[in-house]
Amino acid sequence: MAVKASAPPTPGPDPTPGRKLSARVSLSPGEFQNLADEVSTLTKSLAGCDVQFEVAVSIKTKAGTKLDEAKGFESWQNIF
Repeated sequence: MAVKASAPPTPGPDPTPGRKLSARVSLSPGEFQNLADEVSTLTKSLAGCDVQFEVAVSIKTKAGTKLDEAKGFESWQNIF
């Protein structure tokens, strides 16, 4: 399964009042892993703040792709 950033970004929901929202970016799986590796450093630098991550998955399928094979993960159930 390939995750692509080819779809135009959809506008996100309005941020909750009082929260600051970063710019929306598209990450490759490797870039997402790098972000995950830096989460601890980021949250330490924002000590005392309530940090939340909003994540969406965008998938462009190829002919013959069986999306149901990705449903082994409980969190994927509402995506497909």
